[in-house]
Amino acid sequence: AEYMGGRWKVLHNYAALFYAPLLVSPYTVTGAEFIVVAVNDALAPVDGVLAVTAWAWDAPEPLGTLHASFSASANDATAVLNTTLAAVLEATGCPSVAECVLVLSAVSASDKSSLGSNFFFPASPSNVSFPDPQLALASVRQLDSHRFAVAVQLELPAAFTWLETPIPGRFETN
Repeated sequence: AEYMGGRWKVLHNYAALFYAPLLVSPYTVTGAEFIVVAVNDALAPVDGVLAVTAWAWDAPEPLGTLHASFSASANDATAVLNTTLAAVLEATGCPSVAECVLVLSAVSASDKSSLGSNFFFPASPSNVSFPDPQLALASVRQLDSHRFAVAVQLELPAAFTWLETPIPGRFETN
């Protein structure tokens, strides 16, 4: 029943990120060391800039951003940031692991085009007290007989927000 009417699981939207030519892959070792690996599946090397931005769960604007330049060889995985999680939280202004999410984005050093993005929860979401993001439907416009433009509004960051409708179809972007 999950696929009836063209509905997609959340994983399918995320798959577009992990099948991108450049995967930005953050992880920790024993919760202390913070490593970001760029997995470049392209046939050419890539020079880029990684931005790690902290968003507090209780604030509408980002706290701060850490930048790191990198070079990723063709068909290779390259560590583009290797530091401690404590250093990343301090550099981005995140007060503690349970109070923010890190959003990572890589852009081309030459033309600033997007190369890839990802996110990282410094604490398990099960250990975070999420405030109400005040999600509201802002507008729905019918574009043609088969397409609608749906806009939502939030006051605060929200993890894994998902929209559903009884109308058969799919969302093109989330």
